[in-house]
Amino acid sequence: MTQDNTAMVLRGVEDGLRAAANKSSEAAGEDEAAGLSSDAGEVANDAGALPDLLLMELDLIKAVRQIEVDGNVSQKRVIELVRRASRVESEFAHRRGHVRGFKKGFEHARRHHHGYDDPAVHWRRSPQMHEFRNDIISRYRRLHGGHVREGLGQYYSTIEVQMEVQGSPTDAAFIISVPSAPDNPVINQCFQYGIDDAVPGWFGGPHIANAGDTNLQEPGQGLYQDELFIIEACGAYLKGLRIAYPTPTTTFSPAPTADILKALSGQELIWDRAGRIFPVETFNQFDDSCEIAKAVAEASTFYFNWIDKAIGGDKGQNTKLVDRFCRIPSVGRRGFRETSGGGLSHDLPRGYIWCIDKMFQASSDMGGNGLFNAELHTDESVVFPFQPIRLYGSGPPVLPTGMALYWQFVVHGTSLTPGRDLDRYEGQPRKRM
Repeated sequence: MTQDNTAMVLRGVEDGLRAAANKSSEAAGEDEAAGLSSDAGEVANDAGALPDLLLMELDLIKAVRQIEVDGNVSQKRVIELVRRASRVESEFAHRRGHVRGFKKGFEHARRHHHGYDDPAVHWRRSPQMHEFRNDIISRYRRLHGGHVREGLGQYYSTIEVQMEVQGSPTDAAFIISVPSAPDNPVINQCFQYGIDDAVPGWFGGPHIANAGDTNLQEPGQGLYQDELFIIEACGAYLKGLRIAYPTPTTTFSPAPTADILKALSGQELIWDRAGRIFPVETFNQFDDSCEIAKAVAEASTFYFNWIDKAIGGDKGQNTKLVDRFCRIPSVGRRGFRETSGGGLSHDLPRGYIWCIDKMFQASSDMGGNGLFNAELHTDESVVFPFQPIRLYGSGPPVLPTGMALYWQFVVHGTSLTPGRDLDRYEGQPRKRM
């Protein structure tokens, strides 16, 4: 059989197969595009277009010539050749389709960050954060011979912002006064104390930090001796407010007692949407938010600060601007009921490290070694006007002497500790070195 005759046989077989396939499809009445508009049907047909053939024409001609060499050319053998070629095409096309689909899906995930994060993480890691985090973990593994424990974690502490009162019983304002802001813009810090520490300058009198204030133990500015914490996100929610009135035992009639007296003396957290103790301007009457907290957040920025005590050497301090405080979701609201993942958080575009391991020297861009603080800064005074109110049997409206806002500030991220000598770390408090 000549090459032309072989080609005619193959064309005849192909025409017959096409006719049989069309007949079978019509008989079955299976039209996947049925019910679609003409445009949608065209798109559906295009989406199902066959992939490019893997076997070239020369490969098929070579296979036919091998049959011709045997001298036994028949339709049966040509059909068998077509079937074998189809199986090869189907196998490789299926495999190639999976590869292409995986690549496209992976590219889509990278563009949209879907499936790119740990399901247990309620914040979103940017590609830059992934790169930073993987680099730090790799360096830490090499430092400790590959024996490392890694886990998600968080540290929280309390930010207290005190506001003085200026004005008269008829018109007054809560004020954060910062006349020397360029020299000292810090209005409060957190992570500088731990559970059972005495907190100096606390509104309403002496205060001993407890688990409601922080989860750091002992002095609280350090971690485990060799622990490294990668800060990936942060959050803040408003815990409550305190307010102080002058001499509550003589200003009000009858004189308040017990917890009411403490609340009016600035010693108890208050949440007063009805305006019984706080002026009604303090809270938004239509949602669960505090207008003063939102005002302070809009005017403030927050920084991370590292202080290296460097015993026997040079001391060092590194301060990094992170973002505006109002960028953290829910700073004006109490609680974190907005999500089931533990509260709303602010995803940091880049990571920072908190580490006191002298063997792991961090660059100034990463953060630093030593004691860590989160600081709230404001570069200009904040004034919040309000109308003093009558309360608890007072005659005229009473002018408070001051008030304070309390946020729980949280840093989320990954904790790394050496995998060897676990007994050194289990059950030990996080102490300052």
